[in-house]
Amino acid sequence: MPDLSYKALDVQSGTMAVDAAERLYNMTDPDEIQELRESMLKYCELDTKAMVKIYYVLKNNFFLLTKYNKKKTLSMEKKGSKVLRI
Repeated sequence: MPDLSYKALDVQSGTMAVDAAERLYNMTDPDEIQELRESMLKYCELDTKAMVKIYYVLKNNFFLLTKYNKKKTLSMEKKGSKVLRI
C-alpha cells in the first residue's frame, strides 16, 4: 500500500520513535524540538492509519469466514454429518 509507506518520513519505525522520544527529552532548542515533534506526529499518524486498515481487513475477513463457515456447517448438518461446535 503506497499510501502507507514510511520511507519518506524522518521517523520510520517504532524503534526510531522511541529513540526520537529519548532525544526529545534532552533537547533545548525550540526549533529542533518542534521539528522532531512534527516528525514523530507524522509517524504516529501513519502508524495509526495502518492499524485502522489492518483492523478493517481483519474484521471484514472474519465476518466473511464466519459467514462461510456457518453456511458450510448448516450444509453439513443437513447432510447428516456430525459437526463439532466450539
